[in-house]
Amino acid sequence: MRRAFLAVALGACLAFAACGDDGPPPEQPPAEPAPEVRTQPDTKEDAKPHPVSKAPAKTEARPDGALRRFRARMETLIAACKKDDAAEAEVHVKDLLLRDPETWFRDTFGNEPVKALVAEYQVWELRIPDLPGELRRNLEAGKTEILAERFEDGDDEMATTFQAIALRKMETKVPLYSLRLVEPGEEDGWHLWSFAFVEGRVRFVGRLMALTPIAADPDLARRASLRKKVERELRLGK
Repeated sequence: MRRAFLAVALGACLAFAACGDDGPPPEQPPAEPAPEVRTQPDTKEDAKPHPVSKAPAKTEARPDGALRRFRARMETLIAACKKDDAAEAEVHVKDLLLRDPETWFRDTFGNEPVKALVAEYQVWELRIPDLPGELRRNLEAGKTEILAERFEDGDDEMATTFQAIALRKMETKVPLYSLRLVEPGEEDGWHLWSFAFVEGRVRFVGRLMALTPIAADPDLARRASLRKKVERELRLGK
């Protein structure tokens, strides 16, 4: 099962384009306007660190402003990626990576899933240099609105199924964040997830697919990458 999961994770991570829930871009993309920004409202305060953890995963110090901080970090990232400066863009995207993935996964989810989560994350680390180009392509394709989202409830219908499962399985409760580039007025588009605050900084923590056997089935994994409400509508044939 683990080999099957890793094969699926590798295939899913071969290009950041696979992160999106929308269809192919238009044949003649419009000129690139300045990005607009939408966010979801912040919700209740984060749960305190699990008392058993020796080094609890630190989250945002001010939950009421955490979503604004995440959005600002994504705006900085996108601005750097839009520049014709590959070296600067690479510095920005590499700064998003976890410095010690094993410790963060253990503190957040306990010991059991750590090995599989680290293996999944290593695939993403190999693909991170592709992110600036993927961001530019989606902006040029008309997805010019930045949608920053925060999830802390496993029942949130706007979260993906993978995010919902991760939130439920956390031993130390940590809100997860999503970056979407969408066409103006839409709520679905190109999607990069998940992020979290680690030691006060925004870090990319990956899809966290290894927490569920759903990842071993390509069809189920694709559906689990959609918002829960969208996946349910597809399942019910609406």
